[in-house]
Amino acid sequence: MIHLAFDPALVEEAVLLAEGRLPEADARAFRRERNKIYDITDPDRREKRFRSFHQDWFTLMRLDLAVRQTLGEYPGITSRLLSGRVVRAFDPREEGADLVDRLVAGAPDPQPVLVIRLRPASLANPDGLAPLL
Repeated sequence: MIHLAFDPALVEEAVLLAEGRLPEADARAFRRERNKIYDITDPDRREKRFRSFHQDWFTLMRLDLAVRQTLGEYPGITSRLLSGRVVRAFDPREEGADLVDRLVAGAPDPQPVLVIRLRPASLANPDGLAPLL
């Protein structure tokens, strides 16, 4: 199975966009927990906590599911890949996926890496992701 790493800034933006679709009780819990992070005075600790918080909610909201399910439909490609990155696209025309070669220490040949570029709105509203990917 391919290991996918989602860009933290993309994750944060997608979570904040998707928050509006949470049931009211979950939305209150989200805001309450997020607001507590602002009380952390050390900027590095605060930033780490925000990243962790948004990643946790990204997983809880299952915002990665459409990407993972779509990739699961292509085992001939994904079985040859060790890793992939999902990064932010700034414009709908930038959205897409590419295979790039990456040199890995100790490997005789470059290893293919999947790079997927998506807008936060696409992750927050995943219905249209499958055709795009």
